[in-house]
Amino acid sequence: MALSPTPDPQSLRAAVDRGFELHEAGDLETALTHYDAVLAGATPATDPVTVESLFAARFDRAVVLTELGELEDAADAFAAAAGGLPVGDPEVAHEIAMAELNRGVCLQLLDRSDEALTVYASVVGRFPDPVDPVLREQVVKAMVNRCATLDELGRRREAVDAVDGVLRFLEDCDDVWVAEQRALLGEVRRTALALAD
Repeated sequence: MALSPTPDPQSLRAAVDRGFELHEAGDLETALTHYDAVLAGATPATDPVTVESLFAARFDRAVVLTELGELEDAADAFAAAAGGLPVGDPEVAHEIAMAELNRGVCLQLLDRSDEALTVYASVVGRFPDPVDPVLREQVVKAMVNRCATLDELGRRREAVDAVDGVLRFLEDCDDVWVAEQRALLGEVRRTALALAD
């Protein structure tokens, strides 16, 4: 389903929705081909519906690649999804963070932990004091993944210090997902302390 380089927002949204349907049906190869056609020739857009649709297509394409085990391509696709959004727009900050977080996970799965660490640190540095709860969750997950990655790299003392910093960051946060993150941090801390020199 090739679209013109600048389809109207409604046609683009419908095409992206079709990609979602293919993905949900488990037809991953067809979904990937479909997204490639949708995104072929895509040009930078300013219309909010078009920007959101292009992000959705790029992000879901990256998820499909992940599910297909194409982690190198998935990492690049998550980067493209984040890079296709306007920098500095608070309305899309959580989407940028989400795409970058997933990119970091792909890099970790590829045993490229140093690169993953850089990605996680970049998310945290880019959004140091998130107010939006969805963005805050993505940033905290990047913080937690950074702690775990430091531990995996054998940087145990640094990992413990990072865990303590995240726990301080979460002191006044009572969102539902925080308990799970605190549990993950506790496990990283225990492991790092047990193995520290």
